[in-house]
Amino acid sequence: MAIVFPDDTRESFQPCVTTGGQDDPASGRGLRYLAWTHSAHNTTYKVDFAIMLRNADGAVRVVHDGHLFGLFSRDMWQEAFLQAGFFDTIRPLTRCRVSGPGHRQHPLNPRVGQRSSAVIAASSRQPR
Repeated sequence: MAIVFPDDTRESFQPCVTTGGQDDPASGRGLRYLAWTHSAHNTTYKVDFAIMLRNADGAVRVVHDGHLFGLFSRDMWQEAFLQAGFFDTIRPLTRCRVSGPGHRQHPLNPRVGQRSSAVIAASSRQPR
């Protein structure tokens, strides 16, 4: 069995900006981030992360981290699993509303409580 939670599929992808972070009152440390998701090009899209890290002494440093993500349609995901010998692949999740500036509507990823455009569960056993 395989379970995959892609952040987006080609059908659900939209460029956006998201923000977040948290503080640890016990240590005095904190983190804030901005994730800038750029437009897709063919089967990839880029996300630039600006991360602010506060140390316990109050010093703050900023880190930039860029990532290139793959972007595939649900049909491409399903075909890849079928070619690998799996069946019964795509199971869309119930959508939930994430509010706030720059946020978009995403299905809920039950594994980590974050967004996902589909859960892709596959089994290598043949159906009875």
